[in-house]
Amino acid sequence: MKEYSQQSDKLPKGATWETVGDYFYYDAGGRLWLRKVRQVAVWSKKPVINVNTGKQRKRFQEFWPGWESKPDHAPKLLYRLPETRKAIADQKTIFIVEGEAKADALRAWGFQATCNEGGAGEWSMAHADELRGADAIILPDNDQIGREHADDIGRSLANITRSSELKSNSSS
Repeated sequence: MKEYSQQSDKLPKGATWETVGDYFYYDAGGRLWLRKVRQVAVWSKKPVINVNTGKQRKRFQEFWPGWESKPDHAPKLLYRLPETRKAIADQKTIFIVEGEAKADALRAWGFQATCNEGGAGEWSMAHADELRGADAIILPDNDQIGREHADDIGRSLANITRSSELKSNSSS
C-alpha cells in the first residue's frame, strides 16, 4: 500500500482520517488494477487545515490487488477506462479532469469523464493513446499545476483525438 499526503500524516491529538472517496481503476479488459482511497483529516467533526495551503488536510492510499506496491508492469491507467472506451465508440465527448471526485461529479450530471491515476504531472502518451478517436474537452484545475497538467494533456492529444479543446477559467 502506498500513502501520499499534503504533509506529514501526523495529526493533532484527537484528529482522525475520514474516508471520503473510494476509486477503482480497471484496464480495458475489466481487470481491477488499483483501488485508491481518499481521506480527509477531521477533528471534532471539523476539518483539519493544512497551514501551508489553507485547505483541508487530505491523503490518498493506493492498493494494487495482488502486489505490495505498484508493479513495474502495471499499465498507465485512466479512471473509468471501460466506460470511457464505450463512450468513445458511441462518439460521446470525453471530459478530462484532475481527480476522480471531479470525474464522478461530471458522471452524476450525465457526462463521461476521466482522469489519470497519478494526478497532475503524471500524464503520459499511453493515457493519450487510450483516447484515440475521441472528442475530448480538458477541464484544468485553476492553479499553476493544473494549467501545466492540462497543457501536457493537450499536447499529447494532438493527432490522436478527433478533436480536443482546453476550457479554462480565465481568473486566477
